[in-house]
This record gives sequence, C-alpha cells and structure tokens, in this order.
Amino acid sequence: MSGLREQKKQATRKTIMVVAKDLFLEKGYEATSTELVAKKAGIGSGTLFNYFPSKAELLVEVMRAEFSGMEEKEDMSLEILETAEATVRDYLTKRLEGFSLLEKKLFRELIVASLNAYQSKPEFLNSLMELDFMFIEELEELLKEVRNLGMLPKNFEVEIAAELIYSSVMFETLVYLYQEGRSLEEVLEQTGRKLTFILK
Repeated sequence: MSGLREQKKQATRKTIMVVAKDLFLEKGYEATSTELVAKKAGIGSGTLFNYFPSKAELLVEVMRAEFSGMEEKEDMSLEILETAEATVRDYLTKRLEGFSLLEKKLFRELIVASLNAYQSKPEFLNSLMELDFMFIEELEELLKEVRNLGMLPKNFEVEIAAELIYSSVMFETLVYLYQEGRSLEEVLEQTGRKLTFILK
C-alpha cells in the first residue's frame, strides 16, 4: 500500500507542477494564486501546501524541473569542431537556445521568487545551484576533451576557464533578461567575444 500511496503523491506533485507552469506562463507569477493552482489541479489549498510550502518555492521547482527537462531532451554530445573556440561556441549556442523558449518575464519572476525563498529557507537554492555546477562541469569536460586533442595548450587550466565562461554567460543572460530589446543573438555575440578572449 505504501508504494501505491507514494505513486499517488508523485502523480499529484506532477499535476500541481504542470498546472502551475501553464498558469505562470499564461497569467504571470503575481496574478497566479495558490488557490487557483489548487483548484485547477483538483485539490484543496491545504493539500497544495503539503507539497510546496509557498508559491515562490512552487515557481522555483517548476523552473528547476524545466531546466532538468532540457537536460534530458537535448543530446549534448556535441561534435568537436575545427577549433576549441568553435566547439565551445557551438555548445553554448545549443544551451542558450533552450532558454529562449521561456518568457523573460517568468525568468525575472524566478529570480525574485528565488531570493524570497532564500530569505526564509537558505538551503532551498541548493537545487538550483546544482544546475549551475552541472553546467560548469559540462564545460570542464568539453575543454578537457579539446585540450587532449591538442586544440589548447597542455597547461591550459580548464577549471578556471569553465568558471570564467560560465560567469560571462550568466552576466549576458542577466542583461538579456532585464533589457527588453536584447535578443538571444546579441547574448551569443557578446558571449562569443569574451570566449575569444578566454581561449586565445
């Protein structure tokens, strides 16, 4: 019986997240109430809070699941191109294109909600930070591979380079999110200029 109970709990959790994602995209974070999410999910408000203690934490979990879903859907075994820079640029292009599928407004609300959740529950951001570390680790592996192929000097410090590339991507992504006219192509162009500097 405990197995069936656990399956039902997981199914309810998934339903809540699917409903919440649709409502967040349709109405925005502020206009989506937990009562509306619960109603659309076919549960009581109290039941929703058994799964997600706050609306902020629900949004963070929805977005985290979305990013994890990108990880599962995408084949990130990228081909090695003619140079280290071209290879890393190709990787970053494929990574960033996934972000363009989600609205800027929801990303901005995610940042605010994450900070609010952090105030009451500092350990909560660990799950989001895991995604950042995964990104850095992927960059490290890619840089090690191109270094082993002789495209980078043998003493090239892949760990430092991966963190610098990640920092550049995050900076450009923040600019993208907060400047309405900023396009993903501009993010890739600016990140590419920094990539040239890091890998030269």
